[in-house]
Amino acid sequence: MNRHRSFACGLCLFLLLMIVVGLYGQDFSAAKNTESSIKGRDSTRAIKSPTGAMLRSMIIPGWGQLYNQKPFKALLIGGSEIGLGINIALQHQWAKRAATENDRAFYLNNRNLSVWYLAALILYSMADAYVDAHLFDFDESPNLSVSPAEWGDGIEPFFALGLRISYHF
Repeated sequence: MNRHRSFACGLCLFLLLMIVVGLYGQDFSAAKNTESSIKGRDSTRAIKSPTGAMLRSMIIPGWGQLYNQKPFKALLIGGSEIGLGINIALQHQWAKRAATENDRAFYLNNRNLSVWYLAALILYSMADAYVDAHLFDFDESPNLSVSPAEWGDGIEPFFALGLRISYHF
């Protein structure tokens, strides 16, 4: 039992070290893009690695979301993954201590179900981190305003109400 505690303490310290090194080692400032600007866009844009975000999310719960600067998502996903992990451990312990075979089967069934939920949540968090990294610099404010426009042949002004839709790619 003492051996398991020392392994668990070592694992927790390793994960804590990885989190600290990962957070302090990140440069959260916007990176410069060397390509020319496209259709009036600014040449400086933040670049996030989608694969890096996905792998971070796979290794440590919520790390990929923190990398994409989504702290609420990181807290929600990280807390859910940790909670499911604790539930798996508790269900396993309760199955070992069960008095009857029926109780043991109940706890093992709940443990296995929690493992499936955890796997699905990890896959979701990886996909979410990947997509968020791709859409990190996406402009979320399209100009879909209605404004008066001036049309005519140039001889006499003709005013009308028009709709202008602008897309910037």
